[in-house]
Amino acid sequence: MAIMIIAGLAGLWRMNTQFFPDFGIDIVSVNIGWEGASADDVDLSIVQTIEREVRFLDDVKRVRSTAREGAASVIVEFQQGADMQTAFANVDAAVARATTLPEGSEQPDVARIVRYDTIARIAISGPYSEAALRTLGKRMRDEMMKAGIDRVSFSGMRDPEISVEVDPFRLRALDLTVGDVASAITQSFSRCSFGRNSGRCSSNTQFRSGRDCRRNFFY
Repeated sequence: MAIMIIAGLAGLWRMNTQFFPDFGIDIVSVNIGWEGASADDVDLSIVQTIEREVRFLDDVKRVRSTAREGAASVIVEFQQGADMQTAFANVDAAVARATTLPEGSEQPDVARIVRYDTIARIAISGPYSEAALRTLGKRMRDEMMKAGIDRVSFSGMRDPEISVEVDPFRLRALDLTVGDVASAITQSFSRCSFGRNSGRCSSNTQFRSGRDCRRNFFY
């Protein structure tokens, strides 16, 4: 027993207790979409253009690129210890100088890849509904973010769903099918966080409240 206690204390002493480790990934990514283009066209018109602009920036270690149908991805890796804020700004400026990107391609998405070290895992359980536990988890997340935590992520929660009840008599009166309703909801609901609606959807609109959702239905 004494040996187990001593071993446990020794292990506790050696345990990593650094809550905010100083490390990162020295990578900046560039992603560009080009709908309908073949992989060869993406490589010739986008990948090679971006590579020419970023390959010789300061502190660049290597450039890796991927061209596939409809999209291009360029990963710029920098030397360890490089100032990544400056590196990101340099890549962003270099991509902006690429004025020969093909017409119809999307705006380049330049992002710094950041890795976060897990410092704690918190399990939330109890004799409450899933919605109540979700609300509690979000409240804890907000408080931790205010306290200075850079990132808090959730796992193990089901995605929320909205159930739409359809009156079959109303469908027949409007000469619609359930598939028509589903298609209209998919096209029209960019953002609708609450409320119950029925009827036929109107044009593609962004919704910020239940009232906005209801306005965009007619019966």
